[in-house]
Amino acid sequence: MKRYRILPAVLIAGFVLAAAAAADAQMQRDKGGTMRYSSTKQIKALDPITSTSLATLRMTSLIYESLVERDEFGTGLKPLLADKFESAPRLITFFLKHDIKWHDGAPFTAEDVAFTFKVLRNPKTETALRDEFKFVGDVSVKDAHTITFTFLDPVYKPEYRFMALKILPRHTFEVLDPEYTPTAKGEAQLRFPDVPLLSAPRADSRTTRELPNKAIISILESRGDYVRAKVLRAGPVGAEGWIEKFKDHIARDEGSFILHPIGTGPYKFESIGTRGINLRLNEEYHGDKAYIEFVRRTRAQDKNTMVNYLLNEFLNLLPDTPLEDIARIEKSGVAKTTQYSSLKFAGFVYNTQKKGLGKREMRRAMTLALNRSQLLETFYQGKGDIVAGPFAPDSWGVSLSLKPLGFDLDAANKLLDEAIGLPREDGSRRIEGQPAAYRLIISNEQNPADYNMCHAYKDAMAKVGIQVEVDTVEKGKYIDDLRAGDFDIAYLEWNFGISYNIKPIFHPEGLNNYGRYVNPEVGRLFDEMDRQNDGEARRELSYKIQEIIAEDAPYTFLWTLKNVASSSIHIRDIGPETIDPYEFFTWIERWYIPRDVQ
Repeated sequence: MKRYRILPAVLIAGFVLAAAAAADAQMQRDKGGTMRYSSTKQIKALDPITSTSLATLRMTSLIYESLVERDEFGTGLKPLLADKFESAPRLITFFLKHDIKWHDGAPFTAEDVAFTFKVLRNPKTETALRDEFKFVGDVSVKDAHTITFTFLDPVYKPEYRFMALKILPRHTFEVLDPEYTPTAKGEAQLRFPDVPLLSAPRADSRTTRELPNKAIISILESRGDYVRAKVLRAGPVGAEGWIEKFKDHIARDEGSFILHPIGTGPYKFESIGTRGINLRLNEEYHGDKAYIEFVRRTRAQDKNTMVNYLLNEFLNLLPDTPLEDIARIEKSGVAKTTQYSSLKFAGFVYNTQKKGLGKREMRRAMTLALNRSQLLETFYQGKGDIVAGPFAPDSWGVSLSLKPLGFDLDAANKLLDEAIGLPREDGSRRIEGQPAAYRLIISNEQNPADYNMCHAYKDAMAKVGIQVEVDTVEKGKYIDDLRAGDFDIAYLEWNFGISYNIKPIFHPEGLNNYGRYVNPEVGRLFDEMDRQNDGEARRELSYKIQEIIAEDAPYTFLWTLKNVASSSIHIRDIGPETIDPYEFFTWIERWYIPRDVQ
């Protein structure tokens, strides 16, 4: 039975006054100003589907939107592009808002959602999100504002998965499928089916030019079953005309994501130049409009430059503050720091296909040989938590009873003796007659502290007879090497949203299982967890998965570092409760800059 408590009248009056004061403060917030932020990470394309860069995903969250988003408390969900949703174990139906327009004025419909899902499921689309939606069997557009996803198996709270799916504008990427048609001579020729350029929709007279295979077009206007297009590449380049929309398949010009991204979000893409990417407030936004008018994102060459720009007020926000600069920023008088939730972990992933690294004992020994507490203190000022597995302390499914392996050189050497044999007189070890030597790759976009820590890892491995070469690799090649398995050990950081799904990283068939780690029981438990609709039962399965992974040690799990943002003292209402640990800008509509300091 629910129990209710009667509040004194004075206390109720206090609540009313506080609410009124909060409302007044909200009314007094000034519109305008520019938020200039920076990081050292490069943004190559504002593509929310294929990008794996956290810097890119944070910026795209201002332009593109998903069907649902985190609620004001950061613990649940609320509709965003959807007006509401109805979910069951085997399906979910989204009822979309009717008043939403893309930044170019085109109406947002269920066809855009279906289109985005087709892009996601296309085998040629390189996206980590595909694993997230393997459970979807069918997509059905009921009408312009209703779409249903049917599942292959029961799914627990499926709406949480859709938070990661940013919707793309179908009308800007649409190109028709070609097919083989016989020529007058009976030869097979690749053409688009009945797709000449027309002088007008449903025109009686048709031009004779037809679009060839692989033509890239830009959609200029949509009217009923026709779109007016301009040919950008292949065929009659520069020609414009009307095309009947027969098919749904999409081909897209990759450059459009960086040159002309179009979304439904609170900010519109304005321009890109040598100084960075510029966004402007979307005055037609369907939700709560932000107060800050412009967002400018620049890339700094290094962390020191970035911090100096903040302290000299050329910038007014750093989403990720170098831990070694926190004290300097806090003493500056022009900026403040804010610690916010962290849903991430860092570690060394082992390629289990390489000699020696396929042995669990070897991997556990390499973890035991590393004094993680000392490294955390030396390189990160101790501002983090050592983790026992792939779950951050703030995540939903973390097993608090699981403890990290301690630093124990004797235990490490004993395991190595059993796994690959005794060391030589000089202390070095051999595997099948060859030196126990490995190449450790790290992206060239990591922080200096990460490079130094990797070299400390190299020194630690040398003490147990294992040679490690640290290889700093350009970010694109680094990703390619991970996907191709062209590495022995790699330093990795994983960032997660509220759903915190590690399945793509550790499932035997996971898209991001870069270490080729295979444990059939782990795969079975992940699949069972996907089918489980009871929250506590899912948590118990998560605990079992963590225990097995911790025992197998496919990674040397390091730590979860604290997230710290730095901001100008003039940006108001930015705090731990208004910063999303993943997308960062989810609650940007609460931030504002007083007019006298704009």
